[in-house]
Amino acid sequence: IQIDAPNRVASFLQRMGRTGRRAGTTRNCLFLATNEAGLLQTAALIDLWRDGYVEPILPPPEPFHVFVQQLLALILQERGIGRTAWQQWIGRMPGFAALAAEDLDAVLTHMLDQQILWEDAGIFSMGEHGERIYGWRHYMEVMSVFLTPPLFQVRHGRQEIGSVHSATFIPRRRGEPVTLSLGGRSWLLRTVDWPHGIAYVEPTTTAGRSRWRNAGMGLGFTMCRQIRQVLATDEAREWWSQRASTALADARNDYPWLRADDTVVVREGSGEPTWWTFAGQAVNASLAAAFHGDLADGIRHDNFAIRFQPGAEVADIEAAIHELVHADTARFRPPVDADAIASLKFRDCLPPQLAEQLLTARTMDEDGLRTVLNEPVRF
Repeated sequence: IQIDAPNRVASFLQRMGRTGRRAGTTRNCLFLATNEAGLLQTAALIDLWRDGYVEPILPPPEPFHVFVQQLLALILQERGIGRTAWQQWIGRMPGFAALAAEDLDAVLTHMLDQQILWEDAGIFSMGEHGERIYGWRHYMEVMSVFLTPPLFQVRHGRQEIGSVHSATFIPRRRGEPVTLSLGGRSWLLRTVDWPHGIAYVEPTTTAGRSRWRNAGMGLGFTMCRQIRQVLATDEAREWWSQRASTALADARNDYPWLRADDTVVVREGSGEPTWWTFAGQAVNASLAAAFHGDLADGIRHDNFAIRFQPGAEVADIEAAIHELVHADTARFRPPVDADAIASLKFRDCLPPQLAEQLLTARTMDEDGLRTVLNEPVRF
């Protein structure tokens, strides 16, 4: 029995794999949705699974910190390595071969400047600073490489409230406090302990500002697009209960302007012009970061839409969206929190700009972004 839905088909398959193991039994799952958002996500997830979709396993881009870990391990293994000899060991690995040579040179230069490495007659060895930060417990710190897990524990004092994705901490309105909705109430984000993956909150009476109030883990592009498909069509499924069918019909009535083959900008009842992209949190964060001038003031985003200030003119939004189609990729990079960079293992070995470049690359969905920008937009 599943309360609401996992955010990924792969997670659903993992849970299904834990049932039906006894002889003579059949794997089965009953979804119980607690709200409209959970119901829509459940319907979309089952459709994706039925169609044979599973999230692809893609190597993380810009693995500079992994390169550093492998280089340090190689130096320890060989008790020193030539300035260019590392290329024969790890240079042909696909993840490293894709990195620009000048970026790798910048990493090596930075490690030498910081005395993490020492060079003598063209041979790299551990430097004084490298010994100090990585040498304890027989270099155990070099034996693994990881980023802070994307899921953060949310705590009120010592009480654990739940878990959310790190993207949740991006303010939906620039400069505005972050409010989470967990455990049936609202919480104000106070501090984030990035190295330990913990967010501390306190109760607040401020309600969620979005129609979609499940401010937990961000959804991916494909999941959000399937939710759009569910809302934009009148198809029913034989596995929907009568109550689920009624609730989904009511949800569809709230989006009479929605289509499955384009995005749309509508002015909400609150007066906010809203661009309904159904593109996922990563794509919408990138799109929101790309707007400049008055349109950028007070802009907010979530998994499904980008909202502008009530006074924004739809004509200005239309012109800005058309301009984004030809904009440089750098314009779509959302800002990276300095504390998030501090949580990156082997960050001391990386020039600051490359550490930021690494994290930025991992918060973007360029394929989803370009799909949205190439779609027709209605106003």
